[in-house]
Amino acid sequence: MKSLLKNIETNTYNMTFSFSKEEFLKPRSRDIKPILKPIKNRFKTKKFEEPKERFFEWYSEESKSSIMNEELKFTNYLPDTSLNGEEELRLDELKNDLHCLRMKPYNHVTNVKNNERLRTLISSYVESGIDQNYLDFIYKINFTDLLGRTTAFRVFYLYEVDGLENKYKHSILFIDPYHLVISSSHKGKDKLTQLNENFEKNKHNKKDIKIYLENNRMFD
Repeated sequence: MKSLLKNIETNTYNMTFSFSKEEFLKPRSRDIKPILKPIKNRFKTKKFEEPKERFFEWYSEESKSSIMNEELKFTNYLPDTSLNGEEELRLDELKNDLHCLRMKPYNHVTNVKNNERLRTLISSYVESGIDQNYLDFIYKINFTDLLGRTTAFRVFYLYEVDGLENKYKHSILFIDPYHLVISSSHKGKDKLTQLNENFEKNKHNKKDIKIYLENNRMFD
């Protein structure tokens, strides 16, 4: 018996004990416990709630209508026959459901600030003017085609927050189907040339866009 114990002690003494600091410190999934609950579950006050509703609506009935301003070289009257295919498709989508404006990748949203031309045009639709606090919350939606190419079709809207109702409203101010509000250079033509050409091309259009939006028929 003494011999057996002596052998065990000798073997134990001769054993090599290895220690890996990295292995020791490596976390085990079963040992990891969440320290905090997800943020949205920790705050229960109305202030931190996600918006109950996000929706598009017309700013006013007048926002659906067409105007023609010779001095500003702007019109959004429609031709009697048809628009270009892509613009007509987007207008038809708007007629059926304003929430199509949320769709991607068919549109690109940009904030528009300090644009006097835009504000002047808006005043043609909004009789009392827009609250000064919201002038920096005007956005334009540039529509793109299925290949991601930008079309001429634009929609301008006002972003408003109703804290009492917890609603985030997107109020459509007007539609710009010919890219006449904020013109840009294109195919070697500068902004002013593009504006003049697009206006001259469409200034004789007579069909009110409101008639189209409220009519079940497409173009005659």
